[in-house]
Amino acid sequence: MANRKYEEAIRKYHRFKVTVCETGQNAGKLTTYVQKEGAPRQKKVFRSWKEAHEWLQAYYLADGPTLTSIFPEWLKWKSVTNANKPETVALNQAAFHSILEGTPIAKKPISQITVTDCEDWVVDLLSKRSMTRKRFNTQKIVVSGPLQYAVRKGLIQKNPFNDISLNLKKLLKTEQKAPSETKIFYDHEVAALKKAFVAAYESNGNTANIALLINFNLGLRVGELSSLKWGDVNWIKNTIFVRRQESDGEVEEMVKADSPAGYRELRLNSEAQSWLKHLKEASSAPPDGFIFINLDGGRVTNAALSNRLRHAQEGLGFDVIRGTHAMRRTFASKMFDQLGAEATRRWLGHTDIETTLKYVYSTRDESETVSFLENLNTQQILKICKVS
Repeated sequence: MANRKYEEAIRKYHRFKVTVCETGQNAGKLTTYVQKEGAPRQKKVFRSWKEAHEWLQAYYLADGPTLTSIFPEWLKWKSVTNANKPETVALNQAAFHSILEGTPIAKKPISQITVTDCEDWVVDLLSKRSMTRKRFNTQKIVVSGPLQYAVRKGLIQKNPFNDISLNLKKLLKTEQKAPSETKIFYDHEVAALKKAFVAAYESNGNTANIALLINFNLGLRVGELSSLKWGDVNWIKNTIFVRRQESDGEVEEMVKADSPAGYRELRLNSEAQSWLKHLKEASSAPPDGFIFINLDGGRVTNAALSNRLRHAQEGLGFDVIRGTHAMRRTFASKMFDQLGAEATRRWLGHTDIETTLKYVYSTRDESETVSFLENLNTQQILKICKVS
């Protein structure tokens, strides 16, 4: 078992085959070759896999650490300083094994990595794998991150990845926006869901129904919705302040990424005010208690909200079942249509307009589009098409 561990470790950074001699003076020993760049290869003999691993590792690190050797240290540092969740760390590890491990740049001493090495890695990666710009920007951190960490440690003076100059348009896959019907709710669907939520609440008292109904007027992330407390409501100004979220089943006193833009005070419309006042009158929760409580007296969770929304759609016979984030996109699309990008960005708690624009879809269903086209006369069509 120990030998297998060393053998697998060697295979990750050593490009020559390691074989066990069966005859001659080296019978029973391990033989392989090593080769520095520009020099002839040399034969090496080892008495055990452990000895081979230790010698080869020292050989490859003689000129300094490599991306392979420094990656675990960088990932640990990154996860602590950025407060990364376990799933983020796991994604970084998976990306390392998938697109970096075993490549030439991964085995080369960091001090010798050039801009050309970085560009060659990018071109090789994108020529073999179909990636959108968003996915590439997420994945490239396994190279750019450790190199920047090496700068911080004083191992190199400058991060060569920052000087890449490539035209990636032909290598990157164009990111296609999904059809509106899979991402948002149309007006008639919102009306049907609200009616179903009210009926269900009146039937069983499940406040998850009211939380979802109100969220069509707020467009919150589901974790923000499930973590609202009565102390967040300002009854004089008719606003609600977003200051916390559920994450991995636990409520934390911060919004997503702890972004300053994420902490925001939102105006409550008359429908939201009415339902919150109703819940307040029926609630025995303390002033700092959660607003949405289940029948057992506990907080309504993200999972409960997601399940309730799914069941409501199934009960109404929707052809496409959307998740809770579709409510956020629906609200964003309507606000964008009426108030523009900047107002929508502030309301959603986004730092960048670019993020907000990804939430915007057409809220007109197919029947409205068909009706519009059928009612156009020839002159209007020619005018739209700019045909004289």
